[in-house]
Amino acid sequence: MITKKSALAMLLLTSAAICVHHYKFKNKVRVRRFKTRPMNRNRKTEGQYHSLVNSMLHKELDYEQYFKFMRMSPGVFNYLLDLVGPHLQKDRRGDSLSPGHRLAMTIHYLAEGCSMQEIARGFRVGKATVHVIVSETTDVLWAVLMPLVLPVPTTETWKEIEKGFYLRWNMPNCIGAVDGKHVHIQSPKYSGFIWVLMAVCDAYYRFVLVDIGGAGSQHDSVVFQNSGFGMALLNNTLGLPEPKTLPNTNIPFNHYLVADQAFPLHENIMRPYPVKWTFPKGNRKFCTTGLMDHLDENGILEAGTWHNLPCNLPSVGRLGSNNPSRSLQAKRNILAEYFISQEGCVPLQWEYVLRGSLPD
Repeated sequence: MITKKSALAMLLLTSAAICVHHYKFKNKVRVRRFKTRPMNRNRKTEGQYHSLVNSMLHKELDYEQYFKFMRMSPGVFNYLLDLVGPHLQKDRRGDSLSPGHRLAMTIHYLAEGCSMQEIARGFRVGKATVHVIVSETTDVLWAVLMPLVLPVPTTETWKEIEKGFYLRWNMPNCIGAVDGKHVHIQSPKYSGFIWVLMAVCDAYYRFVLVDIGGAGSQHDSVVFQNSGFGMALLNNTLGLPEPKTLPNTNIPFNHYLVADQAFPLHENIMRPYPVKWTFPKGNRKFCTTGLMDHLDENGILEAGTWHNLPCNLPSVGRLGSNNPSRSLQAKRNILAEYFISQEGCVPLQWEYVLRGSLPD
């Protein structure tokens, strides 16, 4: 007969055995079957870096296929290797991969978007090695290229960008275009599946400022206000030039970013006028005579027949508050009036507006 005391002893021993087994399993050292997997031992003869890449460069001289493989020319790759190569150099002893090998693996991974297992098979290295190399190389690329490609803009930089927007797009005092891009990613731990790339570009589509990592569930205006350059702009610490007069006028106006309706109207952010509604594409029809309100020949307003039509527009409810002050609306009106004035308009805009409305 099992007594209460013996039952408790058995339970205690069982619990201890489970704890010891769990501890040994958790701290178990993985036994490697190979120092180097057999298929990876022929890396220098069958791996893509030694066989395919070098063959395209030195044997076939097929630069077109090289560009498809790397998404860059050999000259650009060599220039990039000169910049980051010293930071990628590992121990020269043993079978360590060269900086060119590491960079080629990372560039091909970024260009193709394939799995790391595919990279491992193609370059004849272990999958865990690919993870480490891609992570280390991308960190080096950011650290080395960021000061060269994305330096912190100065007041002179903003002035150069403003000149580009005026010369190319006829937009005076504009220092950039801002927008957000939702990027689908493999979900990291404790994060969503979508990150937001918030960026400011110049007149030639080149990045000037970037912020990466905003949650995809957040509105673009929220991501912008929480970004580093967004807070700097809203707090007037971005180093923008002083306001200057619009060309061919004596009207002073701030330098501004151009944005869509997702962004707030601000002294340094100009967005379009809000659109109340649009007709569905399949239901667009021409307005017949008398449909809209109009003035008769005596200047008296006559109601159109649209008042008698049934209204089936569903209510969209409250979409949030984005009501700019009257002073900001006045600034936008000044800019809008400038673009249709004799001083600020270009012939192309009237041709675009009046297209199809006049007989040939």
